[in-house]
Amino acid sequence: MSNHQPYQIGDYVFVEESPAIPYQIRKIAELDRYNSNDVEMKVKCFYRRRELPPDVAEQHSHVFSVEGLSEKEIYDLSLRELFVSQTFEIVHANRIRGKCNVIMMEDVVDENLVDLIRENATFFYHLSYDPVKRSIKSDKGYIRVGSEFQATIPNLIGEYQFSFMFTPMFNLSNIQ
Repeated sequence: MSNHQPYQIGDYVFVEESPAIPYQIRKIAELDRYNSNDVEMKVKCFYRRRELPPDVAEQHSHVFSVEGLSEKEIYDLSLRELFVSQTFEIVHANRIRGKCNVIMMEDVVDENLVDLIRENATFFYHLSYDPVKRSIKSDKGYIRVGSEFQATIPNLIGEYQFSFMFTPMFNLSNIQ
């Protein structure tokens, strides 16, 4: 582990696969210590767009159109995009190169995008990638608002159809 920094379950970390490629981004799911110096971690995989197969990445190209950002800022923002997956792998702790932050795109408001770009170790995701099926889908369902998206509830009881109930212990008179 780098810099003797403590790591715990739920931390997002940089993992070095090879010195020739950018660090991979993972989330620690489990920590296993085999002896005092040997720690392995089960980590959840996140993928950068460049790590996706070209045909999958092309089918789901995303153009960030955010008012007030320059072309360079939009490009920098696109480099922070990740795809969450349900894939896990085991990595040795000596491959960890530090912590990073990962947030859902829905949690980012437009005013904070410039701050997100300025922070070197902050990434975001809004889609899920399945490397087995080679598919991308929305990570969260969308809530649609409007009358056309509301359920129609059928009338189960007619306007004047209801049941009178009587309990002898209350001694109700005819007036009540």
